[in-house]
Amino acid sequence: MVSLCSIKGNNKKETPNYLQLQLTEKNLYLRDFRNEVKNKIKNSQKQSTRFSDALKGIEINVQSAHDALEDPITRSLLDSGQQFDLFILGWSFNDFLLGLAAHFKCPSIVLHTVATTKTIRDFVASPAAFQSNYASGIVHGQTEITYWKRILFFCEHVIEFVMVHFYDHFSLRPYYNRHFPATKGYPSFGDVKKNVSLVFVGHHFSQGGIRPSVPNLVEIGGIQIKSKSDPLPQNIEEFFTDTNDHGVILFSLGTNINSADFSPEKLTSILNVFSSIDQKVIWKWDGDEIPLNTPKNVLMEEWIPQADILAHPNIRLFVSHCGLGSVTEAMYHAVPILGIPFIYDQHINAVKIAEEGWAIHLPYDNITTESFSSAVQEMLTNQTYALRVKHLSTLYKDRPQTALETAVYWTEYVIRHRGAAHMQFPLVHMNFVQQNSLDVLLFYVAAVFLLYKICKKLLQKRSLWIIFVAFFNIDTVFDWADIDISMY
Repeated sequence: MVSLCSIKGNNKKETPNYLQLQLTEKNLYLRDFRNEVKNKIKNSQKQSTRFSDALKGIEINVQSAHDALEDPITRSLLDSGQQFDLFILGWSFNDFLLGLAAHFKCPSIVLHTVATTKTIRDFVASPAAFQSNYASGIVHGQTEITYWKRILFFCEHVIEFVMVHFYDHFSLRPYYNRHFPATKGYPSFGDVKKNVSLVFVGHHFSQGGIRPSVPNLVEIGGIQIKSKSDPLPQNIEEFFTDTNDHGVILFSLGTNINSADFSPEKLTSILNVFSSIDQKVIWKWDGDEIPLNTPKNVLMEEWIPQADILAHPNIRLFVSHCGLGSVTEAMYHAVPILGIPFIYDQHINAVKIAEEGWAIHLPYDNITTESFSSAVQEMLTNQTYALRVKHLSTLYKDRPQTALETAVYWTEYVIRHRGAAHMQFPLVHMNFVQQNSLDVLLFYVAAVFLLYKICKKLLQKRSLWIIFVAFFNIDTVFDWADIDISMY
């Protein structure tokens, strides 16, 4: 089997059966958005709302997908006549890319790196469960599902439904029709989405947000986590030695946020706190120059093997932006988090894990020497956070297969069975009215109404006994009434 992947970056690791096609990076939307976030951080301006971040993220992803289809390398691939056994789409509001599966006439799998959303569930017609919501932070009964929360959940589902269908019709569908027109024999946009064979989600039920599911929606949360950690770079390994049992703190904000862009006041506050503690600190630093006031117990590195460091037994705390990948790695390795979210789902993740009891949520706008010191000391001295995440880590790891083994099995299953159409829930091919049995409900409402009108008419004619004759054996009726039927 040969795998082909279109990417927008470099990957130095080569695999014999793996071919990469590097596309041209021209997503100016992403560059502008990162610059906007950078300026707000540096000037200590109020961060964007989750809603505005979501809209910008969608715009970036859609434009990026459109650019990828128009890239000369993609066009040459489409014209090559090459055949494939399977198309895997990394989903992020880029549904129209499923037209590639129709072009190559092969099954498709959708990969979503976080938990299910309405769009993801719709690919396989997985039930919605209006009584709960993934973003609510409800885990292991820790937060009660009150009546008011169920009202809010229902409202969120309705809003999600309207927004998804609005965006699907007015934004994604036109892109699909532009790149895969019906005049060239391509199926409709709705049909290619119905032909998705299977969906992978980067989630595990132990993380909460439990919903009913169908067989072809498969959880592979933690797939990026290695079963055995690699050795640490020599300078970091040496830094871990002689920690005097106090341990090490990891500070990393992912790829979209550079801690070098912090305002001088915020940066000074954090460094002052680190200079006053006994723990050592490994800091993923993206700036050209290391601050002059960096304490001796802080090691700043441009690149760090985050997962391998989190696996080290001496790690005591992880200061993180709360991207889902980082949250998952921290939970897997049982490391408490001090969350400083900035964009996208980071805010939701930070709130959620704080409610779960193994993290503290500290918004960037609220960072001062006092607030950061209080949060760090609370997490280092209060063992409740460490005990809680150890329990969740045990639940997360307890599986019949690793996430990677699960993903490999079901990928090959879809190929072996040429799309595995037998796994599809029949609701996938029904419209909204049929899926929700609104037509059936209408039938019963009409039947009840008709019966009511008939009964009302009969009663008006004083012919109630006819109803008994219709529903019961006439002999039984007269016997029950002790009436001599021969009189009639």
